[in-house]
Amino acid sequence: MPRTPVGRRLPLGARHVAAALVAGAALVLTAACSTPAGSRTPTAASGPGEAQRPAAIGETPGTTTTVGATPATGGTTRPTTGADSPTRRASPPAPVPSTRRSPAAAGPHQPVPLPPPVPVAGSRRLRGVLTRVAVEPPAKHDAGGNGDVRAFVRTDSGPVEIPSDGVDHLATGSHVVADVAGGSLVAAGTTSGQPSAPSAPRRAVHEVVTVLVLPPGAQPDATTSKGLRAAVDGPVSAYWSAQTGGLISFKVSHSYGWLHVRTSCSDAWGLWAEVAAKVGYVPSPRRHLMVLVPASLSGCYAGLGTIGANAEEGGYSYVRGTLPGLVAHELGHNLGLGHSNGLQCDRAADGTWTSAGWPSGCVRTAYRDWYDVMGVSWEQLGTLSTAQAYRLGILGPDAVTTVTAPARVTLTAVSLHVGLRSLRVRTPTGETYTVEYRPALGADKWLAADWRGLRPGVLVRREDPEGDPGQTLLLDASPSRAAAFETDWDDPLAPGGSFSVAGGRVVVRVEDQTPTTALVSVQVDGKLPAPSSDAGLKRLGSRQAESDSTRVVRDPLGAPATGTSRAPERARATVTPPTR
Repeated sequence: MPRTPVGRRLPLGARHVAAALVAGAALVLTAACSTPAGSRTPTAASGPGEAQRPAAIGETPGTTTTVGATPATGGTTRPTTGADSPTRRASPPAPVPSTRRSPAAAGPHQPVPLPPPVPVAGSRRLRGVLTRVAVEPPAKHDAGGNGDVRAFVRTDSGPVEIPSDGVDHLATGSHVVADVAGGSLVAAGTTSGQPSAPSAPRRAVHEVVTVLVLPPGAQPDATTSKGLRAAVDGPVSAYWSAQTGGLISFKVSHSYGWLHVRTSCSDAWGLWAEVAAKVGYVPSPRRHLMVLVPASLSGCYAGLGTIGANAEEGGYSYVRGTLPGLVAHELGHNLGLGHSNGLQCDRAADGTWTSAGWPSGCVRTAYRDWYDVMGVSWEQLGTLSTAQAYRLGILGPDAVTTVTAPARVTLTAVSLHVGLRSLRVRTPTGETYTVEYRPALGADKWLAADWRGLRPGVLVRREDPEGDPGQTLLLDASPSRAAAFETDWDDPLAPGGSFSVAGGRVVVRVEDQTPTTALVSVQVDGKLPAPSSDAGLKRLGSRQAESDSTRVVRDPLGAPATGTSRAPERARATVTPPTR
């Protein structure tokens, strides 16, 4: 299959149209989470058809009211892209509140102080739920943005946009108070605690309502409601069930053929609201409304999905085809997951993020994690990355370990869904890196065919510091010169290879590799664990680490993988004190 440079559209064939649209752009709209006592989830008073769409800073919504607010001055309105939007401003009813927090918003957050009791003169006070909108570069004929991340406060009267760079310290789904003036954020804080750790979703079948819609100017294409239903009920449901150990699956409860709507396809909130009113969709936990817009219609978003406050929130999605990778991607947003992006640095495996951005020579590319469905998985669904699986809360204690000291672990292939599969390395400088082993095995066997240049092996990801905290970055562990970035898809860390982070204080090395396991060591400040010894051999899947990181993880396989010529002792790890 031919490789396609980043940012260039693939031929719009039946198998590629939806994937090309996702690669070109996707807008991620975040759903509200639980509402504290004394407030209510932002919805329109007179029903979904009369709710409001998000308003830009400085734009005055028709009926927006805020607590203790004064009008902002000097703001600019966001231009409408594509077909003209109707005068009615609408947003869909908000999902039903849930008490669980999304792992996508999880992190080392602490409660953030509120703004002063009295707003600064000339500022506007907003109270509501913090949501984020990721706007990726669109294809030429589609709506979108400049690849930025926009933030909104979902007030009782509708979402209002605020500067996103001023709320990076606040988690998506937090209940906030924000003061804005002149298009700038004066102050912002939370009225509820920030999420801290992922929790596993409950076992359930999620209900999906699918609707094929015809906005103004659209003509039906060959897509059928039966085809979209088949994609959701078949490969998409099977994929999420496999990734979550049977905890999450999807089933279409109602499907509707081509439905004419008055709302432009560039007004996502209004489109969802109108469709919800027409088909009687009522949001509730584990319920999803999915609309499909013809791929040929211009001025539309390439793909949308509300990011749930947790995996049980439910939500809204917007697709342009029935490709399972596209549909699974948007429902992944509903489950609380952000995008899987990529980072390339000139002859370096990583870069240092500062307030000024990435250093010269480093390029962050949206969706560039082609191994993962939350990046661009195209026709290949593969296995969900362990970085995203951790955020979803589906990795049990025997599947993931986090280390801050020297360690040596044996990772099992991610597609086997057994044993220790995810190594999280937390550096002295505060970054977290996730290491996994992805051979051409099981759901990832397609990697053996050199598909688009992707290679199997040990992959390293880090939390994406740019934009929504729910995103991840795939690192290029075998970096090239900047001139070769577009054609360099060889990202795994080769056996015997290593890379350093945190100014050289942490070194991750692949010591050995078999068809089903990889032996990975972590060196911190020049220290490594002691090598394995016959006296302390444990079963395959054990880990070796310093201080309190001494839990032995039992691999259900129970023995070294067949097909390796090395001695069994080399395929195992022990728990012994580190060398000094």
